[in-house]
Amino acid sequence: MTETLSMPADLIASIPAFLGFYPSNSLVMVALNPRSTQPGCSRIGPITRADITDGDSVTATLGALCDVGATSAFAFFIGEGKNGDIPDRETAALLHQEASDRNIRILGVWWVPCILSGTPYRILLDTTGSNSHDDDGGWESGVIPDIAANAAVRQLVSGGGMLPAVDRGEALEFFARTTVGLPVDVVERITRGVVDRGTGIVDALCDDHRSSDFRMFLADFVEGLIDETRRLLAEGENLLKKKDLLSGAARLVAHTKARDVVLGVATGPEVAPPLAELMLAVARTFSGDIRCNALCVYTVAVIACGRTTRVWSALRNSYEENPSHRLTGLLLSAYGRGRFDLILESCR
Repeated sequence: MTETLSMPADLIASIPAFLGFYPSNSLVMVALNPRSTQPGCSRIGPITRADITDGDSVTATLGALCDVGATSAFAFFIGEGKNGDIPDRETAALLHQEASDRNIRILGVWWVPCILSGTPYRILLDTTGSNSHDDDGGWESGVIPDIAANAAVRQLVSGGGMLPAVDRGEALEFFARTTVGLPVDVVERITRGVVDRGTGIVDALCDDHRSSDFRMFLADFVEGLIDETRRLLAEGENLLKKKDLLSGAARLVAHTKARDVVLGVATGPEVAPPLAELMLAVARTFSGDIRCNALCVYTVAVIACGRTTRVWSALRNSYEENPSHRLTGLLLSAYGRGRFDLILESCR
């Protein structure tokens, strides 16, 4: 996404779309993409969020930006002090100094009590480290514009995405497992069948057929599931209650070799939307590696759709399910560098 950097108001209004939720008590850093060279505007790069109350938030945040090669960034403190005062002036000064030590240029540090339309913001430190507050048309102080009319939010909604979650907890809860679909005993029975028999079937296919035959077989199977998913969605059906559909989809992501084929399919913009919905249903139904793999395929599919708002929440859920899940770690690493292009290219 390309943003005109005329004033911070638009950037503040864009933060919920960037993160997928409305942050509070947070230090949010919006870095610029060092590879962007367009005159007059800059492309947004990696975006980080840390708890203000975390004593290591400044060092950890700047370390992460330094690791991905960021050289300039905006900083926003979001939250109120105990008496509604402006907090974190000392932390802002520390941020500016540590950033300078790491050769990261801070383009400005602002404070806003919360991200709501009409909320006032003001600068804490400018790019030189000064705390002057002379008004210059919105750069140093102003109010947050209509968030619903913000370009990033409009793009998010028009692209088929959903509005940002109210807070971080709600964003994570979106991917939580649910019991409103299949009964627990049915899910456990499907899981045992997929794990016990599915691995043997896939291994046999790999041993008895050429790789291209194996991929073609799975691609046809995926296509059938996607067609069924499209039909069910068009009829307003709840995917969480479709046993055969979920069983077939779980089989696809229970085995690494099969999952990798599905990842390639997920990069296609035409099939990505229904595949994302199917993988979301699988992730909400199953646990373990099936859930992790489904969340990873979901991530690739929504990126292919141009809808990146829920990427962090999906990957965070997968990490919490299994911190050792290798694909989740790889996707989180690429996501942390703002490399959505690399994610798609690696899966094709």
